Amino acid sequence: MAHEGTLLRATLAASGAIAPGAAVPREYIGQALKELVMHEVGHTLGLRHNFRGTAAIPMEKLFDRAYTATHGTSASVMDYNPPAIALDRSKQGDYYSRTIGTYDRWAIKYGYAGVPGETPDAERPGLKAIAAQASDPEHVFGTDEDAGFAAYGLDPTVTRYDQTSDPLAWAKDRVTLVNRLFDSLETRLMAAGDGYPKLRRGFRDLLFERWYATLVTTKYLAGAYTSRDHRGDPNSRPPFVAVSAARQREALAFIADAGLGENLYRFRPELLNKLAPERWWHWGVNPFSEGRIDFPLHDWALAFQGTLVRLLTDPQVLSRVRDAELRADTRSQMVTIPDILTTLTASIWAEAGVQGSQRARNTTSIRRDLQRLYLARLLRMVVTPEPGTPEDARTVARATLVSLSGALGRAQAPANELDGYTQAHFADSRQRIEQALNAQVVQPLGPPPPPTR
Repeated sequence: MAHEGTLLRATLAASGAIAPGAAVPREYIGQALKELVMHEVGHTLGLRHNFRGTAAIPMEKLFDRAYTATHGTSASVMDYNPPAIALDRSKQGDYYSRTIGTYDRWAIKYGYAGVPGETPDAERPGLKAIAAQASDPEHVFGTDEDAGFAAYGLDPTVTRYDQTSDPLAWAKDRVTLVNRLFDSLETRLMAAGDGYPKLRRGFRDLLFERWYATLVTTKYLAGAYTSRDHRGDPNSRPPFVAVSAARQREALAFIADAGLGENLYRFRPELLNKLAPERWWHWGVNPFSEGRIDFPLHDWALAFQGTLVRLLTDPQVLSRVRDAELRADTRSQMVTIPDILTTLTASIWAEAGVQGSQRARNTTSIRRDLQRLYLARLLRMVVTPEPGTPEDARTVARATLVSLSGALGRAQAPANELDGYTQAHFADSRQRIEQALNAQVVQPLGPPPPPTR
């Protein structure tokens, strides 16, 4: 992604490896070009994308140059691999793969290696023997139709632009890396004489990088590790192995903090006042494509956080949550719809004191936008649920609204000394909840249609 250049330059400047505003090292550019060429040549040889390739690389090996010299930073150059940027600059290894991966060699062997036999049928046993190596941990594979989100993404290790066999640990490091850079972004990214539009682009890129790192981890919720092994393959795996409940809870807590946290979009006014627009305007570039001259931080925050909320409360995800419960042996091995909504509500409505242990406090405008969006999501789930929404999700959403209404009522006590914005917001939100709880709900007649194949 283009955003990676900002992250790398700022990281290198922060460590003193390059001067502020300087270009990225030639080593980085060379490795990036080499991997790009290997990727495109792979397509000419018939290889599809492999968005699970990075899952073959252990987290502790990503910056080990001796390891990546032979294994690369992914098992496949057919993945979309971001540059490997170390949280600790002293441990920096290769930025990109310097060699094709173990999956690439295996796939090319199947397609091009000579096997004994004078006819296609005679070659079949030899080809079958190669294909049977699919369960090798270094032959991981997942392609375009496996790499989406919500209804279109089940396996947390099959995602574009993530890294390592532990995407959650990688995402945590990525967020930490980005958050370190905001306060020093101007001095790290800009040289004397640079225009401030460069700072705006860099700020925007870092916002995107932080958001994408949290987005990657949404696939842990009701997720499963998938395989395409055949019965009888050596060490064959079942098609689905559920992500452990502990791992799902860890991902959910991370998203609640790093993606929806209370102080996430609080930046120094000095920084926000320097995010100047690009003034260059010609037939291919519109400097006002964002619609604003000043930086629309509210819009960006709501778009990023709203996406996370929608993915975690998507009807297909909530349906998968219920199905996953059937495959768990005990309650401790489940993550339920109440677990998800409780965690989201506690994070998003923290200022209302929903957990009871904290006193209600004032909200910011960005937080109020997020709270309204989440509230609207719950209200719709209760009053006009989207097609496919489980009835259990509707009833849990209703119970969540009842609890939230009570917290909002307590929050408005005079002793909390809330400002005018917060008082009006809490009062309006509580009224909307009460109206929804008293609304008539039209239920469809008869059982739902059977699922399609």
